[in-house]
Amino acid sequence: MHSPGGGNGPIKSAWMAFCDEETRTRQQAEDVNSQVSVASLYFLEHFFTCLYQAEEHGRVGERAKYEVDHQELKAYKRMGPLKG
Repeated sequence: MHSPGGGNGPIKSAWMAFCDEETRTRQQAEDVNSQVSVASLYFLEHFFTCLYQAEEHGRVGERAKYEVDHQELKAYKRMGPLKG
């Protein structure tokens, strides 16, 4: 004779195994998602650092060009008015 509810044991066991596997799979997916998020943040930080450095490099270049132009203008002013 079968004990009451004894036939549900294999189904319950299979269902619990399925749920455990689903939980493990979900946790792995969440871990991967978290790792991708962290990697994305590092990438964005690096990207914005590069943009900032490029902008600063451009400013340095512009300041140097301004200084050259300014020195040339001062030299022309020292030469006095043009005689024609």
